[in-house]
Order: sequence, then structure tokens, then C-alpha cells
Amino acid sequence: MKLILAEGGSASSLSCDVTDPCEVGEVFRHTLAHHGHVDVVVNAVGMFAPTPVFESDPEVVARLIDVNLAGGIRVCLAAIEAMRDAGGVFVAVTSTQAVLAEANSPVYAATKAGLGHFVASLARPVLQARHPGRRGCAWSDSHAHARQP
Repeated sequence: MKLILAEGGSASSLSCDVTDPCEVGEVFRHTLAHHGHVDVVVNAVGMFAPTPVFESDPEVVARLIDVNLAGGIRVCLAAIEAMRDAGGVFVAVTSTQAVLAEANSPVYAATKAGLGHFVASLARPVLQARHPGRRGCAWSDSHAHARQP
């Protein structure tokens, strides 16, 4: 962001409570009102808490799902809508735990794997919506991000 600003561009970094759909929507409405478009979204949603199999706190489990998975999905969908007309780049930060799950964090691992798969599943329909008939799709080998041309 510093480089963009140093070269005379316009950029901002915003955060919100991803468990609140109104706040997520407001971040994108603010960005569109202030900048006119959204070029890049880095969805770095996440929290960690251990969830041992025989000692998991149901409130912690629910919070991990709401923040890491549902919150990540909220940001994805809002970003795609904000970039629908002009395109842009969307990056979702997941975790190595999405594939290398540790014994005491199965819920965290599941939420990160779920977000990664959700984003990967968006790539083709988003690309096809912007470029009907096009078959290619740009995403990383780990499917951690999808590019909307």
C-alpha cells in the first residue's frame, strides 16, 4: 500500500468485524464511495483457539466457525460483488493447517480448509460470469486465491 501511495495512487486498508454482515458491507460501500472501485482484497480473516477432541468448548467451536469460515465467506461474497463490474484480485489467507491438521486444532483446520475450498469453488463461476465461454482460470496451486480478470 505504501508503494501505491508513494507513486500517487489511491489505496486504503480497512478492517471490520467479519461476524457482522452490516460491517462487512459497510467496508465495501465505503471503499466504493471513496475510491470508485475495489482493485484488491486480501481476506486475512482468522482466529485460533485449541479445540481438543474431548475438551472442546462449544462456544469456542461456534466462534471459530463464525469468524474463520462464515466471516471469510461473507468477505468473499461482498468482495466479488464489489468487483463485479471492474474486476479485481481477491486473496484469501488460509493456513497450512487446512492440509496439515494438528491434533489439538481440528476445528481451526476445518474452518481454514473450508474457506480454501469455498474460494477455489468460486474461481470458475466468477471467471465464466465475466468472460462467458472462457475455460481457463487463474488460481494458485494451493487454491488459496482466485483472480477475477
